[in-house]
Amino acid sequence: MGDFNHDLLPGQISSDAWSLRHSAHQNGFQQLVKGATHSAITRSGLSYSLIDHIYINNSNLYQYSDHFLAFGSMHDFVFCSRQKLRNVAPPVEIIFRSLRNVDWDAFKAQIPSADDHDLHSYNNEILRLLDLNAPLRSKLIKGIQKPWYTLSIHDLALKRDSTKRKSNKAGSLPDDKMFRSRRNRVNTKKLF
Repeated sequence: MGDFNHDLLPGQISSDAWSLRHSAHQNGFQQLVKGATHSAITRSGLSYSLIDHIYINNSNLYQYSDHFLAFGSMHDFVFCSRQKLRNVAPPVEIIFRSLRNVDWDAFKAQIPSADDHDLHSYNNEILRLLDLNAPLRSKLIKGIQKPWYTLSIHDLALKRDSTKRKSNKAGSLPDDKMFRSRRNRVNTKKLF
């Protein structure tokens, strides 16, 4: 982006400007700015040129570009706005039971003895009692993908968490050192 001093307005393209445009095109770049960005007073009157360029190599990332008169300058102010692209995973519905407020003593009292029923009926009765005491609930979870969170980082995080639990349970220095080592490895992987 900047003042290239090569006019790209149709009908005024010099051989140097043509070489610049051709070289940019050959390397996968395209120039965003349209219309004259510079005005000058010459002997023959007012002249206009497109000498302020913005080159990009991925037009999907840029949603808008324009130029406008900059106060006190013969050059227009050129700009583009970059579109933030996010890969968003679709939302996921999870189904769960809230077991926090279940009166487990009352639940156990309602369970029939296994002798009276066959296994299928017994399972159905347990599910009916669960539905009565802890009904199924659903919740929609936002599906935001984090492209930096790879499977290797996930595996390292699982090992780190396992080591943390072991360290907390045993309280030994070697387990604590192993946890800190794995924690640091996960954190450095996230950065790069």
